[in-house]
Amino acid sequence: MQNKQADFKIILLKTEFFHSLTIRAISETAITKNNIPTDIWVYKCVDRNEVQNYLGFRHVSGVKQWPLISKARYLYDLFVKKNRFEYEVYKEIAREIGSKGNYVRKLLIGYQAFQIVRTRNWFGMGEYLNEESFDLSLISDVLNGQSIVAEYAGIDVNSEKPFASINQENFEQLTKWLYQITETGRTRIGDNRNLRLLNKILQNEEAKKAFIEDGKSITEAAELTDLSDENIRFYLGEAISNLNEAQKLIHKAKAPTKKDEDLLEEISNSVDVIASHIRKTIRQNKFKYQNIEE
Repeated sequence: MQNKQADFKIILLKTEFFHSLTIRAISETAITKNNIPTDIWVYKCVDRNEVQNYLGFRHVSGVKQWPLISKARYLYDLFVKKNRFEYEVYKEIAREIGSKGNYVRKLLIGYQAFQIVRTRNWFGMGEYLNEESFDLSLISDVLNGQSIVAEYAGIDVNSEKPFASINQENFEQLTKWLYQITETGRTRIGDNRNLRLLNKILQNEEAKKAFIEDGKSITEAAELTDLSDENIRFYLGEAISNLNEAQKLIHKAKAPTKKDEDLLEEISNSVDVIASHIRKTIRQNKFKYQNIEE
């Protein structure tokens, strides 16, 4: 949906009419035709530039927000008019419309990626991919949030010209992973939560080969990385954090039950199982590395 560039009107009620209203009067006005004012003040803007910042405040960071693709198109228009391809421009635009520099940069990088996909005829996915159906947040999130994926596509989000050294072949491949519907009825990436998995896969040659050449699913390929170790550390960190909070409150316990005792026993057993496996794995790895060195 194109942002309208015709005359813009900011409509203001006459001051005396507005000041005479009470909450009850406003309600009555809403349901009584006779109370509708016949005169209003109108400010006409012949040039869009006169209300450019107002549009940003209202439709990008304000209460009546445009779809993401429309926001990005509007920001790109401002960006091009600045005619300065440098990081400070993102902050400058953000200040003008009451937004944040990182958000502006994220949308602009996503929009430039979208432009490449569109000019390349949607990489053959035009049957179901177009300007209206294109999920801009998906490619914006992966390029701005997953550095290895962006590097794989030859895109440097920290550069003044992020797409200057783009790898067209890898970028097309990435786009298809994100948007092409497979025989399973889904894309190869699935939902946004799997973007982190793709980042891990592209760092591991075995997992990378499994995903790209052997056609393994993203979860199957991710199992070949050290992602399991990261998940274990995350869950253990969450567990100890919660247990510490419980320990702070334990002196206030007044009526613990047998169910509470059983739960603690279950926690204790889980800790024993996890600790035993970790100790065993550490010993095995130590022995394996010693043999390699010998």
